[in-house]
Amino acid sequence: MKFTLRIAWRYIFSRKSTNAINIISGISMSGIMIGSAALIIVLSAFNGFENLVQRLYNTFYPDITVTPSYGKVFSPGSLRLQKIAHIDGVQDMSMTLEENALLAYNDQEHIATIKGVDTIYKKVTAVDDSVFYGQYVLEYEYLHTQIDCAVLGSGVASTLNVALGLDNPSVQIFMPRRGTKGISNIQNTFIQRSIQPMGVFRIQQEFDSKYVITSLDFIRNMLEYQNNEISAIEISVKGRAVDDVMD
Repeated sequence: MKFTLRIAWRYIFSRKSTNAINIISGISMSGIMIGSAALIIVLSAFNGFENLVQRLYNTFYPDITVTPSYGKVFSPGSLRLQKIAHIDGVQDMSMTLEENALLAYNDQEHIATIKGVDTIYKKVTAVDDSVFYGQYVLEYEYLHTQIDCAVLGSGVASTLNVALGLDNPSVQIFMPRRGTKGISNIQNTFIQRSIQPMGVFRIQQEFDSKYVITSLDFIRNMLEYQNNEISAIEISVKGRAVDDVMD
């Protein structure tokens, strides 16, 4: 090793009758240095983008999501939920229910996914921390009256041009009634409910232009579910790899 370094040192820095070797060596070293520096910068930039995208998706998606193998909803049952809750590594567990709906606000309309969540949802995701305008409020009691509220993605809020707060108009939600295929009466075909926009979240366009977050009870009542059906169980794990929990 020392012999190799001595040879390299001699041919790089020693005086020679011609400068050709020094010039070639300098150009080669400069090319290697520039190429290595560019590679390090590019890899660092990609690594930063990867971490950014991962943080954005982790804001909306939990560590583990349990969904039905077929169909849109399922009833997990209290015994099954207890078994999942006692799995080593499971920290929090949230029930969610999703359905597509038509939203109407003043003269604006937009098709979005209404996601009903329980009170644990804030612990398995960071959607509440992504609210940049208004507040993360899904239910509000006013004069002994329960008011259903929602947090809208920034794309949905912008399309509908909504104004937040109890003093402003509510968003009208239209969903198809189950088991009404072929019925010509529109009033019997669709279920209509109103919901008060209270906040706007911003994560990324994929979520911002699609989702409206509201309470789980509101969606269940609107869809007329009787058996505690849900679309997914969303789970957060504590201090260990997700694969370990899945095992």
